[in-house]
Amino acid sequence: ILQLLYYAGLEKKVALYQSNGDKASSKVWQEFPSGLIRQHLGDNWMSDVQNPRQHGISAELTTLSSFAPQESFVDRFGLHYLALLMREVRLKQGFTAQRRENEEIYRLSLSLNLPLLLVASEFLRRQHPSKAYVFLGRDCYLWQKLYSCFYDQDSTYLPFSRKVAYNQKELSLQYLKSNSDAHSLLIDICSTGATWQWLNLDENQLDVLVLVGIDTDFYTKAKPTPGNRFSSLFQTSAIGQVGLMIELMNCANHGHLSALQQPLPGLFVGEYSQPELSEDQIHAVHTPILEACSLSGIYRTPLLAELRQIDSSLLTLMATKLIRLMEQNKAEQAFKRLLSHSNDYIQQLKPS
Repeated sequence: ILQLLYYAGLEKKVALYQSNGDKASSKVWQEFPSGLIRQHLGDNWMSDVQNPRQHGISAELTTLSSFAPQESFVDRFGLHYLALLMREVRLKQGFTAQRRENEEIYRLSLSLNLPLLLVASEFLRRQHPSKAYVFLGRDCYLWQKLYSCFYDQDSTYLPFSRKVAYNQKELSLQYLKSNSDAHSLLIDICSTGATWQWLNLDENQLDVLVLVGIDTDFYTKAKPTPGNRFSSLFQTSAIGQVGLMIELMNCANHGHLSALQQPLPGLFVGEYSQPELSEDQIHAVHTPILEACSLSGIYRTPLLAELRQIDSSLLTLMATKLIRLMEQNKAEQAFKRLLSHSNDYIQQLKPS
C-alpha cells in the first residue's frame, strides 16, 4: 500500500496502520491516543466520518474513489470496465510541482482521448477485420500503442507528414508502399483528403482511413476529391467542426517528418523537426494512454467484450460527444505555441 501511495506522488514518509473492519466498529478510533490524528479522510459516511467524529477526531468525506464525471459518462453507455480502467489510471497518477500546470492536459487525455481511441479501435475491428493497420505519425502514435495492447490484429507505426508528401511525392509513395502491402490500411487522425488526392490513392493502390474526415472546411481552393480508397470513421458534416485539439491530444514524442532520404534501395532515413510541445506537455498527453496500456492485461478481455456488445450507432454517439467535448475545451491556451506553428505549417503547404 505504501508503494502505491509513493507511486501516486506522496513524498512525505508516513506510518501505515492496517485494520480489518475496525473503523466500522469504532475500535480503531478508541485505540488511537488523543491528538494523534489531525484529520481523517474516507469514502464511507458512517465508518470514516461519523464514527471518528464521535471520538473527537476531525473527519471529512472524500469522493476521489467514486467515478469522475467522464467515468460515469462511459459507464452509462454500458462500458463499465472502461470506466474502471479510467478510474484506476486517475487514482494512480500523482503530479509533481513542475508538472501540475499541465494537469488539465492530462485530464483531457484520460477522460476524453483514451475512451475515444478505444471506441475508434472497435470501429476499426468491425469495419476492416482482415486489414493490417499502418498508423501514420505523428498523430497516430498513441492510437497504435493502445491498439496493439488491447487488440491482437497486426499493426505498425510509420512516421509521415504532409510536408514530405508535397515536397517529395515520388519518394513518399515509395516509402509508403515499402512499408505496406495489398492488405494494409494506412490510418491517420484527421484529414481533408487533400494530401491523399495529391498522392493519387486510386492510381497507386493505397487504402487510407482517417478517424475524422474534414468535409466541411479545407485549406485548398476546391474541396478535395481523394478517391474511392479514402474513407473515414466520422465526418465533420455529421459530428461538427474540429480544430487542432484532437491532433494535439495525439501528438508523438518526436517532431514531424521533415524530409526523407533513401541511401539504399528499400532503406529510408527520416529527418525530424523538434517537437513543438514541451517535455512536460508530452508527458501529460502520453501518460494516461501508456498507463492504460500497462493495465491492458487486467482489463482487455472484459472491456473488449463490453465494446462488442454495443450497437455501432451508440458508439458513434459516444465518440461524437467525446470529440465535441475535446474541441470545446479551453486547454488550447496551453498549446499556443503549437497552434501558431501548425497554422503557419498549413499555410506553407497550401497549393499555389
